[in-house]
Amino acid sequence: MLEEPFDRLEEILWGTLNAIGESNLWGWNARPNGSFLVIDSQDSDPTFAYFDTCFDDKWDHITIENASDDVKEIVGYLKGLRERQLLYTLACSNDLICYAAYWPWTNGNRASIRVSMFHTGLETLTSSETALLIQAVMNANNRSQSPE
Repeated sequence: MLEEPFDRLEEILWGTLNAIGESNLWGWNARPNGSFLVIDSQDSDPTFAYFDTCFDDKWDHITIENASDDVKEIVGYLKGLRERQLLYTLACSNDLICYAAYWPWTNGNRASIRVSMFHTGLETLTSSETALLIQAVMNANNRSQSPE
């Protein structure tokens, strides 16, 4: 069922907002196709701790050499993985991988986080997958603004 990986993605998006404990909302980044968030550097450790519970693998610019071809395909899509940047991955189906990219800014004060799905072997997600991705981002944002 196509929706299940995107339900998991929604949980990761919502949980990330809860982990940093701020009133941030996910934005949208057209390239790469997915959610986008800027955090302060003091929110990096809680973000890492949360991602460690969600994703199966964590990659940096050195360990990525040992990654599968599918994970290296994500790195190519993201235009590389540089020093201090991290990539978290979770295989959600035979051809969908959920990923989180952590890119610290050069000034050290902030970092960009991108969380999305990657369809291996394709240039981009299908239109159905993109619709589910957008819905997951909107749902996570809505949930973060609603009292539990």
